[in-house]
Amino acid sequence: MPSVRVAGSTLLLSKRGWLAVERMPSSDAALGADRHGSMEERAVSLAPSQELGRTAFLGTSAAFAEFSPATRVLAYDGTGHELAQLIETAAVGNVRFETLIDLPDDCTFHSAHELIWPILRSAAAIEDGERVAVRCRDSSIAATGSIKTRQFAKQRYCLFDRLELRGTIERATVKTILAIGRLWLRNDDEMRLELERAFHIFAALYVAGLRREKLGYRLGYDTLQHTAYVFIIDSVEAPAPVAKGACACYGTSAGREFRVAWHGAGWNPIGSGFLLAPD
Repeated sequence: MPSVRVAGSTLLLSKRGWLAVERMPSSDAALGADRHGSMEERAVSLAPSQELGRTAFLGTSAAFAEFSPATRVLAYDGTGHELAQLIETAAVGNVRFETLIDLPDDCTFHSAHELIWPILRSAAAIEDGERVAVRCRDSSIAATGSIKTRQFAKQRYCLFDRLELRGTIERATVKTILAIGRLWLRNDDEMRLELERAFHIFAALYVAGLRREKLGYRLGYDTLQHTAYVFIIDSVEAPAPVAKGACACYGTSAGREFRVAWHGAGWNPIGSGFLLAPD
């Protein structure tokens, strides 16, 4: 049975949207690409490791992901590359990756609230039960949609109530995700969003929203071999699906590794926008 090792925070694409591996049941279904490049759903099994290990990041102009250093990613030429090897040899800039970021038409964003709420809690300047206040990066940006804000002295905060946010996301998922990103992370002077790499899951949701709305962007990083931030930069067009690696580095936090397995050859699951290759 083919399988690949990933981080618990790696996202698998499913018909329910992006799903964090660590929050999925031991038996589930995921979307992947078959040998002809068509999207196909298959049953997958997920088994956690017993020990914690370091994580690693991989980025192109189109996608950014957190994996295990042992994760193997499929390159455009059909070869599999272990992420640790790409980091150790600094060869990521020589490899072209095919990314699948566009959610299929029959794919929902139903998982968005379950992914976004823990991120907002971790970023909160103030937390009161099921309500949080997140500091806006640029207080000059006007509030849009149904996102509430409040000014304290010179600093503005986005205010979120868990149940209200769930309802807002259910009614207008993409517009809500884009509004949160703009108010929370937008640097208007640089024409980009600036995210700590720990918020890579929000980056994936935001990029999926941009692509669903046919809006251009490109991702930027500090350097090829290290990045503390991910920059979602305004652009006229979205990146091409095939692009050279733009960043690969180890993370500083420890996480639980998972093994994702499936039946049959000729199929590759989609992990945070990248095609995953079996060990």
